[in-house]
Parts: sequence; structure tokens; C-alpha cells
Amino acid sequence: MLKLVVNNNKTEEEVEQPRLRLAGKGPPPGWDWLSPMESGTEFNCKHKQMNPWLLQNFTHGGKKEGDVLLIPTATMNNHGSWIWVDPVEFCKVFELRAVLEIPDG
Repeated sequence: MLKLVVNNNKTEEEVEQPRLRLAGKGPPPGWDWLSPMESGTEFNCKHKQMNPWLLQNFTHGGKKEGDVLLIPTATMNNHGSWIWVDPVEFCKVFELRAVLEIPDG
């Protein structure tokens, strides 16, 4: 639960944040965590073998014919940086670290 802050005034109203908290532990190996994710969800992941300290930040751009569009969040306005991935193969190489934001829907 997070406290809602409006104009730097704390209120007693608590807001439920639907974030997945992995505490540094990814999902089970072989699990396709990308396909069921809602379009617009922002998340961090890391390559399982290269630079284990480097996190990648993506926004889920939607699904089409089983593939998933990944949008690097930092370059969201650059359509040339968007990539289509096979979610099963992507999840074999990248580990989900945290869901940062889930769109209101």
C-alpha cells in the first residue's frame, strides 16, 4: 500500500498498487511471463547470462499472432527502436525482475 500524496499533503487514503514484487527473484525457469502481460505494462528484465547487473526497461506494446511488441521505455517515441519478439524464446533469455506500472484499464 502507498499513501496518496496530493500537492505534498499526505492523506490517510491508501492506494492499492497492483505491482508484482519479485524482490530480486524472477519467475520459474521456462515460464512465459511476457504473453499474459497486459499491453501498456512497464517492466524491468535482465539478460540471464550477459551483464547480470544491467536491467532493461520495456513497455509491452501488444500482441499479434503470438508475437509481442516490446518498446524500450527510454526511446518510446523512436519507433525504430521497437522490436517484435517471440515471447517464449525471449523469456528463455531474459528474466523478469519487476513490473513497474500496469495501465489503468
